[in-house]
Amino acid sequence: MQRVSALNRLGFALFTRAGQNWRVSQGLPRSGNEMGELHDHSDWSYADGSPAPITPKQKKWMRRRETKRARIQHLLNTSVHQEEKVIPPLPRE
Repeated sequence: MQRVSALNRLGFALFTRAGQNWRVSQGLPRSGNEMGELHDHSDWSYADGSPAPITPKQKKWMRRRETKRARIQHLLNTSVHQEEKVIPPLPRE
């Protein structure tokens, strides 16, 4: 019985990862639902046109993206600043 459950878990693990390596190798997210319009925003709205409320999970994703954006911006600014220390900018005429 124990062997059967181990095989079932192995089969399930292989099934859930199907295509993941290919998507990552193509520069895509590891699963098809990690990015895109419906990931951050709801796919419905109220009849009067007002948007649906943002879920806690959507807020978490948005905060995570904002944190990554801020980190990238900080690293970019730091590298530009360090580069200017080593190679001063050309004087403008």
